[in-house]
Order: sequence, then structure tokens, then C-alpha cells
Amino acid sequence: QNKNSANVVDLVARKINSLPGRVTVVLKVMACFPSIKVDVSFLCAILQGLDMGEFRNDIEVDDWSSGVVVGVLQDASEAGLVEMVGLGSYKFTHDRVRESA
Repeated sequence: QNKNSANVVDLVARKINSLPGRVTVVLKVMACFPSIKVDVSFLCAILQGLDMGEFRNDIEVDDWSSGVVVGVLQDASEAGLVEMVGLGSYKFTHDRVRESA
């Protein structure tokens, strides 16, 4: 069963890495927090405070406003990786997605 779990994590990781860099960055930040759901305003504050340095060209985002973050989360939602829970909060669709991010 551990081999199957590893295969699922690998499959989801490949899916995440195939998405635009801005989606990958947001998912990685979300994965750092153990809560079941993450508030968009919290994500914005964290993302705005991060030094993106070498990733700046890959993510094509200069301002992590709530509109930008919601758009990125909608892309992740369409890929089946996160889902909206309540107003302005998102969660991973599965623990394996969090592990893969």
C-alpha cells in the first residue's frame, strides 16, 4: 500500500508541476499550514511578504491581491486540487494533494 501511496503522490506532483508557476507557488504556501482550510486574505498576506526572487519570471505576478489569489485558486480548483469551503477559504481536495505540493 505504501507503493500505491507513493504513486499517487508522484502523479499529483506531476499534475501540479504542469500548471503555471503561480499556481504551484500558491499550493506550496498552502501546504505549509496544517489547518484544514486557508483563508484567501491570509494567503495574500503571506504571499505579499515572500521574497519570490528567482521565481518572479516563472510566476508572472507582481501583486498578490485577493483577486489574483482567488483566480489562481480557481485554476487549482479546475484542476481538482483545491475546493472552496465557505466564503473566501479553500482547502486541498485530499491529503495526498497537500503532500504533493
